[in-house]
This record gives sequence, C-alpha cells and structure tokens, in this order.
Amino acid sequence: MYRYIVVEIFRAYGEASRKAIRARPLPGQGFDVDTRVECSTRIRRENNIGNLYKIRAKIKNTDQKPHLYSHHSWGGEYMSKSDAKVFIKAKQWQ
Repeated sequence: MYRYIVVEIFRAYGEASRKAIRARPLPGQGFDVDTRVECSTRIRRENNIGNLYKIRAKIKNTDQKPHLYSHHSWGGEYMSKSDAKVFIKAKQWQ
C-alpha cells in the first residue's frame, strides 16, 4: 500500500550503488533512516542535496534488503523543514 513519506536527498559515499545521490526517509515515519528509497531521478539531483520532498512510496521486498519504492514518473513535492516536521508530527500519512 502506498503512503506519503518525507525523504531527504543526500550524497551516498561508499555505498554499493550506481547512483551517488540517494534519498532516505526522515526519522519518525516508521522507517529506519538507513532504508533506501527508489524514486524519481528528477528529485535526486546535485542541486537538491539536503532538500526534503514528500513522495508516495511503499515497501518493496527484494532479494536484497527491503527498500521504499516510488514510481519514477511521480516526482515529489518540495517541503520546507518546518512543514516536514509538522507533517511527521501529525502523522499525516495515516
């Protein structure tokens, strides 16, 4: 089931991934912050490092560690840190 989550865009140093710029969920949403997010490359850009986005995602179980999946065409909605804090505190994904 898809739900909204807030992710942070960051540079992943030393990870076994072809993509250097990744996304991870912010704490307080029921996911470990080490959970990786498969999402649109439109939001995973060099100039977006540190930015927060609200995306629709679901848990995707694979042969590897489970991760969050959001369809590549969906993109995301930019969120300020204060808006993200309110969203997470209010548990607006439920």
